[in-house]
Amino acid sequence: MQNRFRWPFAALAFAAATAWMAPGGAAAAPQILGMVATAEPMPLVCAGGTCSAEFSTFCLQDKRVPPRPGTAYTVARGGGLTLVVTGTDGSERRLPAAGLVRVTSARAYMAVTVSVAEPDLKALGATRASITVGRRVSLVPVPVPGDPWPLTGHDVASATGPLRAAAAGLFDRGGELPVAARITNRLINAARSDGPLAPHRRDGLWRRVVGADPADAADPGTRSAARIFTLCRGLAAEGAYSTLRRCLEMQHDALMVETNGRYWQTLGAGS
Repeated sequence: MQNRFRWPFAALAFAAATAWMAPGGAAAAPQILGMVATAEPMPLVCAGGTCSAEFSTFCLQDKRVPPRPGTAYTVARGGGLTLVVTGTDGSERRLPAAGLVRVTSARAYMAVTVSVAEPDLKALGATRASITVGRRVSLVPVPVPGDPWPLTGHDVASATGPLRAAAAGLFDRGGELPVAARITNRLINAARSDGPLAPHRRDGLWRRVVGADPADAADPGTRSAARIFTLCRGLAAEGAYSTLRRCLEMQHDALMVETNGRYWQTLGAGS
């Protein structure tokens, strides 16, 4: 991956997400999404009574439009989305997240937010919580009354079955783009979402999340993520972006758009 600023890919995806509306104002069901597996639990950050984190996703239906921000999704049957709660005694419990969390699209098909109400966590006896995403997790949009083009059982079975299985080798394993996106997603979640970071917090974000100096990144994916962080840190310091997080989001989404394009190209070549 070249060391370049990757915003145009994400901008195109945002345009596509708002480009189509059925006659009469009723929107058709958006794309079924795949969630990228996490290498380690993602901590939920609590603010304003809600605990949440953002996760990388990708499109499993190229003929449908991307979701608009805030579109509600459910975890497909058999999905390995797990809520890990830590009690006051330090013990951990792993619970199926479906039914306990809320999943909404964050930015087109490239990211979703998984959230849970803070009182609900306290009712579980949790002092903190995190989410793990297993391999082959799929998300299906919640049906909306009046949908002019609703998802069929075949649509769901195809997207969450063979299409999601085909994506596992690209999104859920190694490779430069997926690794860079996975690290950038972790950086996004570690950065404040309510305002700019103080300079020392901004400059030290990489070491807090990854643990090594950006210059010491070894594998191609980590090196790419390090270049993204260094670029965004500089742009945030210069005021080109309001926050470091916003720049990281744009770069993350561009990585996901490019990887998703490669996925569809691979499927087309094999058809």
